[in-house]
Amino acid sequence: MTETFLPRKLPRYECLEQRSRRYPDLDAGAVEATLVLMRVSSDILEAYAAHLARNGTSQGRFSIMIVLDLHTDHVLLPSDLACQIGISRATVTGLLDGLEKDGFVERRQHPEDRRALTVHLTSAGLAFLEAILPDHYRRIAALMSGLDVEERRQLVGLLTKVAAKVDAIRLEFPAQPKVENLAL
Repeated sequence: MTETFLPRKLPRYECLEQRSRRYPDLDAGAVEATLVLMRVSSDILEAYAAHLARNGTSQGRFSIMIVLDLHTDHVLLPSDLACQIGISRATVTGLLDGLEKDGFVERRQHPEDRRALTVHLTSAGLAFLEAILPDHYRRIAALMSGLDVEERRQLVGLLTKVAAKVDAIRLEFPAQPKVENLAL
């Protein structure tokens, strides 16, 4: 898991607003919302990883098994898993090696392309999921228990809007002049 290096105590809105005098592009509300979103996401992922580790698995292994379980009617290649989970093909290969060694997945020859392998959840993999999913879903329900149905829908809508703008962080903006020899 990627470490986030976020402070546990985030700066208050007023502090961010003061900084906006020095940095005119700083939108205090946008920075505050982003920091809270990142902190909460980090905390959820950390708790999620710990929960999965207690059950003897990792986020990557669990994600592969869930995708396979959700797509039992499709033939999935390792490259399909990489694309759906958002990880590299090499990472998928390593995860599949471990899952196959543990008997949770199996690779089979593709029915139409002898060069390709398909990936399938085994009965042991399905039994593993059936053993941990009830507790997993209870934990998710507990996480969201402070929100009613409408608030959850609003949260999903708002997060979907934010997700559509994530590329704004990835995109390169026009080059800023280099600052050389900063006076201290």
